[in-house]
Amino acid sequence: MTTMTVCPANAIDQKMSWSRRSPLWDLDLNELSNMAHIPKLQQDMLFIRALWEARLDDGVGLKGEALERLRNPPSYPATVDDPAVDFALSMFLALEHSSEAAYEDIQTAAHRCFPESDIPSVTLSVVDSVVDHMCINTCVAFVGPYTDCETCPECGTPCKVKVPQAVFHMIPIGPQMQALWHDPDSAHQMQYRKRRTQQIAEELVAYLNAVQEGCIVENDMVLMVSLDGAQLYESKESDCWIYIWIVAELSPDRRYKKKHVLPDASRDTNFISYLFLILGLTDGPGLLSLSRHGCCMHCGLQGRQKPGAPHYYPVLLKPDNYNIAGCDHGNVDIYHLPIGTSANYYQSLRLLMQAPNRAQYEQHHLQTGIVRLSFLLGLQPDHISGVPECFSSEIMHFAGANTAALFVDIWHGEMSCGRSDDQENWPWSVLTGKTWVNHGAVVAALQPHLPEKINTYYKAAEYITWLFGYGPGLFYGLIPDLYYRNFCQFYSITPAQVLKASECFAEWETEFEELYYQHCVDRLHFVRPCIHLSNHLALECTCWTMERTIGNLGQEIQQPSNPFSNLAQQGIQRCQVNALMAILPCYSKSCDSLPRGACELGESYILLCKSDKCPITIPPGGAEAAAISAYLGRPPPRFCRWACLQLPNGQIKTRVSRNVKVFAVWNPNNQQDDVDEPRWQFANVAIVSMYSLPHDELLTISHSTLWSCTYHSNDALCVVDVKSIQSVV
Repeated sequence: MTTMTVCPANAIDQKMSWSRRSPLWDLDLNELSNMAHIPKLQQDMLFIRALWEARLDDGVGLKGEALERLRNPPSYPATVDDPAVDFALSMFLALEHSSEAAYEDIQTAAHRCFPESDIPSVTLSVVDSVVDHMCINTCVAFVGPYTDCETCPECGTPCKVKVPQAVFHMIPIGPQMQALWHDPDSAHQMQYRKRRTQQIAEELVAYLNAVQEGCIVENDMVLMVSLDGAQLYESKESDCWIYIWIVAELSPDRRYKKKHVLPDASRDTNFISYLFLILGLTDGPGLLSLSRHGCCMHCGLQGRQKPGAPHYYPVLLKPDNYNIAGCDHGNVDIYHLPIGTSANYYQSLRLLMQAPNRAQYEQHHLQTGIVRLSFLLGLQPDHISGVPECFSSEIMHFAGANTAALFVDIWHGEMSCGRSDDQENWPWSVLTGKTWVNHGAVVAALQPHLPEKINTYYKAAEYITWLFGYGPGLFYGLIPDLYYRNFCQFYSITPAQVLKASECFAEWETEFEELYYQHCVDRLHFVRPCIHLSNHLALECTCWTMERTIGNLGQEIQQPSNPFSNLAQQGIQRCQVNALMAILPCYSKSCDSLPRGACELGESYILLCKSDKCPITIPPGGAEAAAISAYLGRPPPRFCRWACLQLPNGQIKTRVSRNVKVFAVWNPNNQQDDVDEPRWQFANVAIVSMYSLPHDELLTISHSTLWSCTYHSNDALCVVDVKSIQSVV
């Protein structure tokens, strides 16, 4: 994942020296500025230089007390000694998503009940936003090179007035990061990266290079930044950009929690020009805006185009009878495709910047794959892992939207057919007519029997459930075997096989082209960018944190009349509340305490109520009694039943039938009965009914993705230790 560093307050203005050079140390902004002749490239350079030259004392960002707090944060834990203030903070957090009037009403009621109390109003100033003028049409914010503009450079609307018609809020990350160091326990959690660095040194080669070169020092804080577009309302114009900060100093079980994800939002369509935005991770469209390169990894793959068409496709295999200049290279060996580096990117960038006119620019653009300059070049080279090294692939839209849409269009016969092609020769086009209708009915009928649901808030999750959850079982026998095998191979990689993932995806991509594209120039469009993206997934990929944050913030907007301003205020309040709970963790709703009546078994296994008040005796002669007797080697004793078991991964196994994964099953042949006297001890066990072994042929043809087993009910009951249960399926 993309990483970059932010210096702590006491090192912000210090000139730090490094033992070795950063990947971008050779970047010469003056040289690039002098080379730029195309207006868009010249504009890009203005923003990059503004970001490069940004300082705390330039009067643009934080000022006054906020800047003083950033430079001199408290060095002691915060406490609240006044009961009235304690009550006010607790009430504020309880009413976080309510109106100010609700807080004031409760404040008044408490004062009537306790006249001697003086409950104050709460104003959180630990995190302040930086407010700037913005175009009334939300085109741009007037910052950086746009600071002195009298009219909007995008739409031409006059915008310089005494009272701003629209404002843009930027939430600085510095105060939020400092808040995480106020409390001793939170400070300990913030040292997770440091501890893990020492533990897995050999597995973090790229990251350790940055540490050894001095780009990441002991007191630095490493962040991941994720960006995505969102439409807040389905039936009205409400599209905007939302970005979040993910604190890599925290362990994975904490860093993705809502209280540790730090959001911000913008309606500004030219948002990346803003001086203080540092971006790293994003979805497909956002990544193109961020990297300004056709392939975010800047790999050496050259595209191919159809005769007379402007679009290029990332096709590995050369079409038959194909001689278009610049695209007629031979078959590409995907196993030896070079990985982009900062040095290669810089050389390509210099070539693009030297273009004296539009025609030369278009030629160099096609040659290098670079569209515009990445604004990340404006970061100090000591604080970035390099361009394009800092960019990451994006897996959510890849699996949940792009790939799903590709398979649907191919199998449903929706792909456009060229002149030399014939849909009658498409053996994969089988989900049509009544077959497609019947398939939909089968999917709908599955919902009562499977834990995954199709109707959810997230469309990507619905596609993934259908395609990868239901697909291997439903598509077998429906799609021809060759295409079914290729589909199953696409996602047959397990976490244990992640080291081989790159090789597996490369094999799948080549086979996909052989099966569907078949060297036919009129099928070049079958090879969409997501096909090439699969080769980068094994190297870098993003998570779902961004999507969950968009969903959370969207649900918290209470006033639909002005969604953008309300969204900005929700982001500010979220950051303020997160900072408050980091400084004063006593106000955080702890999830560590056990529910009433629960019993902790160790290793994060917890028995949850209800339970039998008194031990019971199981009727002899039944299947359950036989299973317990086989486990103990003697008649079953009296025991207590519990309603639920909480697993270490947070899942809850109820006493009602659920499919579970277990590590191993006890073998009764290993039981030793030759003991002089019984030795009794308490044990926490579960009775499970084991499935049969999976069907060999289906397991093979589906690349181990389809497990077809027989349920034997009471004929296969056995007893296992509860700690052998790995997860609920």
